Amino acid sequence: MTRTCLTKTTIGAAWEGTASAVPHIAMDLVWGFTKTARSAPRAACPEPSRRAAGRRVAHGRLRSGASSAACGSHRSIWLSLFGAILLSALLTSAPSPSAAQARDYLTETEANKIRDADLPFLRIKLFTEFAADRFAKFKYELSRGRPDRQRNIRLRSLLDGYMGCLEDATELVQIGRLRQQDIHKGMAELEKRATEILAEMAALENSTRADAAYKDDLHEAVLTTKEALAEVARAKEEIAPPPVRRKP
Repeated sequence: MTRTCLTKTTIGAAWEGTASAVPHIAMDLVWGFTKTARSAPRAACPEPSRRAAGRRVAHGRLRSGASSAACGSHRSIWLSLFGAILLSALLTSAPSPSAAQARDYLTETEANKIRDADLPFLRIKLFTEFAADRFAKFKYELSRGRPDRQRNIRLRSLLDGYMGCLEDATELVQIGRLRQQDIHKGMAELEKRATEILAEMAALENSTRADAAYKDDLHEAVLTTKEALAEVARAKEEIAPPPVRRKP
């Protein structure tokens, strides 16, 4: 009978693909249980009587200590199977990668639009549009005459959504640059909107009080916008120009 062992290396290899979905503490639980159980004393395994052992040795069918070793082997196999079942249950209950990567700053309608866009430059334009929409709402919230207690929360949430959409657009530009994709229309829209927004954000940042709850978020949004424009400039230099269609 071949002895099956469940080692920490085996568990880690099986875990590698889903490390982002399941907490690492679960793997430590499986390994800790297996290690503890294996190190338990083997007194629970009954030893054969002297008469039975002598009779089997006399017949040449059992060497000294073979019964104890066989019992330990069976216990190790059962522990390995238990660990494998527990690990399988944990992996099965883990959330799917799509759920883990869900963008919580997008509405359901916006997420559907992104999913339906089949070209990279269309996704860049959509993310740029969503970012501009959140900045417009941010300005509207600032202009309201009677702020309520939730105002700072809404302002920071809008800036967080703006940065999330803009970072996604920037990432698509970077991927398009590396893959030499035709994303010129998307880059043009992103460059135009980001330049306009950056000028307004800089003015707002200078006029915002130092103790404003959203001041740090606004500064981070300015840096995110500058990074987007820098990536667009880099992509315009490295991506080949779009093909020119000749008239028939």
